[in-house]
Amino acid sequence: MADETKTAPPDDGGVTVAELQSAIAAGVAEALKANATAPPTPPAPDPVPAPDPKEQEAAVAKAVNEAMAAKEAEFQQKLDQQVAELRRVQVQEPTSSDIREEYLLRAPTDRPLMLGVAGKASDLLYLEMATRGLDSPKKSTLHNNKWFCKALDTATDGSGADYIPTGFSDQFVMDVNTALRLPAAFRRYTMAQESVTLPVEGSYPTVYLAGENTTPATRLTESSGTTANVTLKAIKLAALTIESFEYSQDALPVALQIIRNKLIVGLGRGIEDAIINGDTAASHMDADVTEAADRRKAWIGLRGKAMNDTTGNADIGTFNADTLMGLKKNMGEYGLDIANLVWVVSVSAWNQMLLLRDSDKNPVTLTVDKYGPQATVLTGELGKFLGIPVIPSPFMRETLNASGVYDGTTATKTGIMLVWRPAWVLGDRQEIVLETDRHAAGQFTDLVCTWRGDFKHALGTALTTVMGYNLTS
Repeated sequence: MADETKTAPPDDGGVTVAELQSAIAAGVAEALKANATAPPTPPAPDPVPAPDPKEQEAAVAKAVNEAMAAKEAEFQQKLDQQVAELRRVQVQEPTSSDIREEYLLRAPTDRPLMLGVAGKASDLLYLEMATRGLDSPKKSTLHNNKWFCKALDTATDGSGADYIPTGFSDQFVMDVNTALRLPAAFRRYTMAQESVTLPVEGSYPTVYLAGENTTPATRLTESSGTTANVTLKAIKLAALTIESFEYSQDALPVALQIIRNKLIVGLGRGIEDAIINGDTAASHMDADVTEAADRRKAWIGLRGKAMNDTTGNADIGTFNADTLMGLKKNMGEYGLDIANLVWVVSVSAWNQMLLLRDSDKNPVTLTVDKYGPQATVLTGELGKFLGIPVIPSPFMRETLNASGVYDGTTATKTGIMLVWRPAWVLGDRQEIVLETDRHAAGQFTDLVCTWRGDFKHALGTALTTVMGYNLTS
């Protein structure tokens, strides 16, 4: 019965709806397939060129040269630093018989110190072997240097050492320190190179009042501190004395001692003179400084700084504690730090300071014997005024005019300077060295004493150095 109920499709050759839909779908697919754009064919990659051997070789050579240059610079910097440190001490007096070959492989502090050319040669050999890790002097670059071999030979008995003057006594450094009274008050810096740039702190950022912020557009007031630097450039000061063979033969050893002392003290006095009276202007502030080689043209010294920045200077023709206190007041915040201040005075001004009295007739200048050896005393300090050390110097001129300079007309005045010491830097590229050069043909010996360094103010126009002028000598 069930089979009889089915309806047979008409047999009239018609198309059903399903067949029509299927045909339409197939046609649309064919049309889309026929009209579809083929994807672009990606371009063929460019052929990779073969590496150029010459370019590869040049790149490798460049890298090697850069690496070698970096290593050489590092070695040179290390060598310069060690040489600078080594030259700071000259304290022993070995005889020629003390200098043996094995000493050359020891550190300078473990062997007798050789002065002059032989000493420099042996020090250079040690430094090269230490920095390059060499185990034999024959591997050094100095081994085939004729000057170097000749210098070492002067330290050998029977090969020239008998004719070379021996080093001086260990009083050498002590004498230098005694002569350098004022320089000892300033910061010292060992210069590893001929020119050294030191960073300077600069100014501080400004602090502002800040309220509660309620909008993103409101920002704090910007303020940045400043930075600066100061460059030390080594300048040489030198003294030369000629000693005849007859003088050294007839007066030895007294002759060498006298000449030695004169050279050492003379060079120390020259450095102190330049520190106080230095000025690099084309026309020096003092009319009697005209020679190009005058040591007072080495740098801008304390008085030159005060005369360039006159804001803090004062007339102290009326000489009392109040006028001197005015100098301290003029320095502003730099005058508060009495632990780092120092009075630099002439001999005449020092004696006048000793006569100052308070209302009870008590001296206001205390000498070292009054406050005792337990107190902190600067080298060269003879007393304190207002709690500040006083260092007299014979180079604080007593032939100035009423304005604080020498003019060749009025020469009856002197001055007093107040200095904030941290503002100044004294650089040593080479500490004081004494060398000899024997001239057989001329029958005399040159004794040469030299020092290389620089003295600089690090804080620009800040009132760290002021001067009281118009004080009768």
